[in-house]
Amino acid sequence: MNPPEGMGAAPGKLFAPQGERGEIRFLAALSSLYTSADSAVSATGVTCLGGGVCCKFDCAGHRLYLSTGELALLVRQPPPNVPQLDRGRCPYQVGPRCTARDRRPLGCRVFFCDPQSAAWSEALYERLHADIRRLHEVHQVSYVYMDLIAALGGMLCEGRYLSHTVPTGGKQPLDLSAPDASKRAIG
Repeated sequence: MNPPEGMGAAPGKLFAPQGERGEIRFLAALSSLYTSADSAVSATGVTCLGGGVCCKFDCAGHRLYLSTGELALLVRQPPPNVPQLDRGRCPYQVGPRCTARDRRPLGCRVFFCDPQSAAWSEALYERLHADIRRLHEVHQVSYVYMDLIAALGGMLCEGRYLSHTVPTGGKQPLDLSAPDASKRAIG
């Protein structure tokens, strides 16, 4: 799944002008969309038997893309395994388990190593990603589609991670550092 054409974002605060309430509404809507994704995947009957092999992007030969809003939800909890970034692996994976299971991006929810799942998973991803993009528009949240490893690596290298700043593909960083932003509950 490659990044769509026309990625970009307006500089500024991610949830401006709606502030904290807008942030909570956006993240609640995104979480609801994730629940729909999980239900759709469950209805297919597919089961993951890979034990986290797909999280080892360097071995699996793929990349994980996500939107700025998805990244904002994901980084609510710091990655426990930061050294994995240098190896091209998800820093939220510890052993075979995902430590960000409830906040994991759409790509993690719909991707399965089984080649027979490729057709339906790609179609599901495209449909739900369009919904995620609409959420960004409706909630006036800046949208950039980025590689997870590059985004997290950039945040850590520039010391942005602790201030909850999300990179915007070379544009001005998106600031998530509102008071207690990392401790707020989602809806």
